[in-house]
Amino acid sequence: LDDAAIAILQQGAELLTLDEGDIVAAKGDPADTVYLVRAGAIACHAGEAQAPGDRVLAFYKGNATFGEHAITSDGSTRPSTGLCA
Repeated sequence: LDDAAIAILQQGAELLTLDEGDIVAAKGDPADTVYLVRAGAIACHAGEAQAPGDRVLAFYKGNATFGEHAITSDGSTRPSTGLCA
């Protein structure tokens, strides 16, 4: 990216500090954000997090991104829940 594009990204960036068990993005929420995991881990849950029958689809750890697929796909909502692990 050129300097102008990086500046636009920096203006829209927000640093979140979350605790274990906090929900980052919930299933059904608008898909309008891409997340970068700087430290720790995010568990992506297929259903309602920690409910009976729920399963973990993926773990995202430091320097991983998630959310970009939901933004670029046809759906406009989150297909799963991201929970701090």
